[in-house]
Amino acid sequence: MDKLGESLEQLFTLCGRKFSIKCVCLIALQLISRIQELHNHGWLHRDVKPDNFLIGDGPKSGTAGSQIYMIDFGLGKRWIENSSHISFKTEKRLIGLLKTNKKKGTPRYASINTHSGYEQSRRDDLESLGYMLVYFVRGSLPWQGLKGDKEKKYQKIGDIKKKTELNKLCKGFPDEFRQYLASCRELAFTAQPAYDEYKQYFKNVLKHLGYDPDNPQDNVFDWQDETKLHVLGGMTLPNLNGLVANGVNGVSVTLHTANHANTNHNGSSHMLLQQIQSMDNKNNNHTVHNNNRTNIKI
Repeated sequence: MDKLGESLEQLFTLCGRKFSIKCVCLIALQLISRIQELHNHGWLHRDVKPDNFLIGDGPKSGTAGSQIYMIDFGLGKRWIENSSHISFKTEKRLIGLLKTNKKKGTPRYASINTHSGYEQSRRDDLESLGYMLVYFVRGSLPWQGLKGDKEKKYQKIGDIKKKTELNKLCKGFPDEFRQYLASCRELAFTAQPAYDEYKQYFKNVLKHLGYDPDNPQDNVFDWQDETKLHVLGGMTLPNLNGLVANGVNGVSVTLHTANHANTNHNGSSHMLLQQIQSMDNKNNNHTVHNNNRTNIKI
């Protein structure tokens, strides 16, 4: 595994807490692919948020800055067991079961079904991504900044989310964002998401803006454009060497990087596959060494 750089939340702040439509579409294309890869291996993430996606380590203007990685599988869960989809359940609490009070995701980006207490499936990771993309375009979400204790605040977030029409939530930017969220919300619990169709929504937006999504020269993110960086007085972004990415059921993956490793276009998917394999590995004392000179202690 590679040493990683800043999170999307940190980059969002670096760019003045608003990304361009082009940048958000480029993010969407990569993250839909990351989520699809995770789902293809039978896992749900269940905590999709800007802090859990990082770019590679190295100059932002280079390849490292254009690759986005998924981290933190601490709330991950298998959606398929014994070749069958997990069962639909109700009365699941967003902040956990009464006895364990174990966290079940971030309320700001949680799907409506999660707020309603339904068991999560693939549709919920994708709906959470939709709210994250809207957050990047708008700069905030209507249900941010609510007051009250956790239970009441989470209830208010869910109520506002349910009442806010997608036309209003996505007002002022391309209709493909609304179409994406509407498609995710319409999915049945066991439905196979149309990942390629979702990616096509954002490719269409890029083409309408005059960009070719298949042309590397057009795939420049806002944090790679010096004219869009926001000057932060005295702020320094933390060094993530030694990053801990929580695994599943108490398993943790700690990255100790001895040397910076070069990132390639397949690096994000390769790293994700390694994370998935570590979640499936039941040997808690196993140590892996790879060609990137990174030790992964599970």
